[in-house]
Amino acid sequence: MKKYRHIFVLLLALALLGVVVSVKWREPWYHWKPLSSWLAKYGAGPGDYKPSPKADNALRQIGSNAVPYLLKLLHSTNSHSYYTFVGKDYQRGMSPVWTPPASAVGGRLKAWSINLRSRFQRVTVPASWDHWKAYLAFQALGSAGSSAIPDLVKLARDPDTNSSPSNTGEAPPISFWKNDKYIPEFAAQSSTYLSHGYPVFSVSFFGSFDGYVPQPFLSDGEIAAWSLAAIGAESVPPLMEMLTNSNPQIRCRAAMALGMMGKPAEPAVHALANMLHDPDRNTRRESADALGWIGQQPDFVIPALIKEFDDKDVESAAIVSLGALGERATNAIPALLALFQAEYNSLDQTRGQYRIENIALALNKISPDTTRKEVMPFLINRIQNPESPWSKSMTLDVLCQMTNQPDLVIPTLLEALDSTDNPTRSEIVYRLGDFGSAAKSAVPQLVAYSTGMDTNLCRLATNTLNKIEPAWRTGH
Repeated sequence: MKKYRHIFVLLLALALLGVVVSVKWREPWYHWKPLSSWLAKYGAGPGDYKPSPKADNALRQIGSNAVPYLLKLLHSTNSHSYYTFVGKDYQRGMSPVWTPPASAVGGRLKAWSINLRSRFQRVTVPASWDHWKAYLAFQALGSAGSSAIPDLVKLARDPDTNSSPSNTGEAPPISFWKNDKYIPEFAAQSSTYLSHGYPVFSVSFFGSFDGYVPQPFLSDGEIAAWSLAAIGAESVPPLMEMLTNSNPQIRCRAAMALGMMGKPAEPAVHALANMLHDPDRNTRRESADALGWIGQQPDFVIPALIKEFDDKDVESAAIVSLGALGERATNAIPALLALFQAEYNSLDQTRGQYRIENIALALNKISPDTTRKEVMPFLINRIQNPESPWSKSMTLDVLCQMTNQPDLVIPTLLEALDSTDNPTRSEIVYRLGDFGSAAKSAVPQLVAYSTGMDTNLCRLATNTLNKIEPAWRTGH
C-alpha cells in the first residue's frame, strides 16, 4: 500500500511540474531564460530604464516568436506586485535599526532579520510598465516584429485606449516618509519620473512606507503607436491612414509615431505637411515636430514650416524642426533672423523669451557663423542687462547649449557666476562640463568652488573639473 502511495505522490508531483513548465513555456526562451526574464533586464519601468545589449540580442534571436507574448503584454490591464531587495543607497534617511550587544548571538540574528526585512520591499507596478517593456522589445526586434502590425494598428486606432485607472490602480497622494523621517532619495527619484511624465514606484515597506502612482505613463493607444514606429518602414502606410481618422487624438498619435520613425517615414512628408492645417492644434504641433525628426525633402518642408510662424500654437515646433534640418535649412535664415529681432524687441517678455531661446538654438544649428554675428551680441547684452532674473536664467540656458561657441560663451558664463543666485550658479557650473577641454579658463573658479562650504556646489564643481581637465588635482 505504501508503495502505491509513493507512486501516486510521484505522479502528482510530475503532473504539477508539467503544469508549471507548460505555463512557463508559453513564452519563448533563449539561453535557458524565458522572454520575461530578458525583458526584466530593461529595468522596472521608464524611469528605471537600463539599456541592455544582451536583452536586445536575445530578442533578435527569438525573432517573430516573441510577438504573441509582446501583444499579450500590451493588452494587459491589471497592476501586479513583486518582492525585491532595496539597495543600501535607498536605506539612507530611514530610522536606524536596533543594534544588539556584540556578545548576544541571538540578538545579532534578530538584528540581521530586522535589517533583511527593512531591505525586502513589495513593489506594485501598473500595467503600463508591461506596455513599456513590450515597446522596448519591439525596438529591439525592428522589422522582425512586423507580424504584430495589424494588432498594433487596431490598438492604436481604438479611441477608448486612453490612460485609465485600470493601468495604474488607485492613486492616493504621494508619501515619501518612513516613521516620520523624510527619504530624499525616493522623493528625488520620483520627482524626476514625474517631470518626464513617468509613473512612480508604488512601494510598501511592510506597511510603514508608501509611494503611489499618481498618473499613468502612456495610454495603450500611444504605446501601440510607438511600437509601430519601432518596427519601421512597414508601419508607414497604416500610420498614414490613421492621419485621416476623424478622432484628433488618433491623428496626433500617428503624427508622433511617424516622426519617431525618422528617415523611413519620408513617404509621409507631404501628408504631414497637409496636417499643419489640421483643426486640432496638438496634431498640428506633432506634425511640425515630425517633419523635423524625419529630416527629408528640405526644399518642400522649409517653406511649409516658415508659414507656421503665424500660428502661435505651432510656431515653436516649426522653429525647432528647422533647426533639426541643420545646414540644409539655410533658406530659413532670413525669416528666423527677422523673427528673432522682432521677439527681442517685444514687450511680451514672458512669451518672447521662449521664442528667443528656440530661434537662437535653431540658428546655431543651421549657421554658427550667422549666430555669432547676429545673435550672440543680443544674448550677451541680455545677460549683462537683464530685464528680470527669469530672463537672465533663460538666456544662460541658451548659452550653455551653444557648446560650439566656447570663446564667446565661456567668458560670459564666468562673468555671470558671481552675479547670479545659487540655483543658476549651480546650473552654470554643471553645464560648463559640456564644453570639455574648451572650458579650461574656468578651472581656477571651479577649483575654488570645489573647496567651498556649499556641499552641492562643491560636488558639481568637482564633477565638472573631471570632465574639463581630468588631471586637475595634480596641480592643486
